[in-house]
Amino acid sequence: MKFLFFLLQLSVFTSFAQIDFDHYKPLKCHGELPSIFTTSLEEQVEEQEEKILKSSDRYSEERDKKRFAL
Repeated sequence: MKFLFFLLQLSVFTSFAQIDFDHYKPLKCHGELPSIFTTSLEEQVEEQEEKILKSSDRYSEERDKKRFAL
């Protein structure tokens, strides 16, 4: 058991040793963010409530859907 643990540690340490920090390039985002990240939570809830009100559900179903949206 100790031998397996030693092999696991050795494989982890050797995998870290292969990183080349001399030619390191950080990750950068490109493009626009999706609207779910740019719209506020209040706006998202209002949109969901509008969709609920447009549907022809019973009052209890509308109430349950509004709770779910919140």
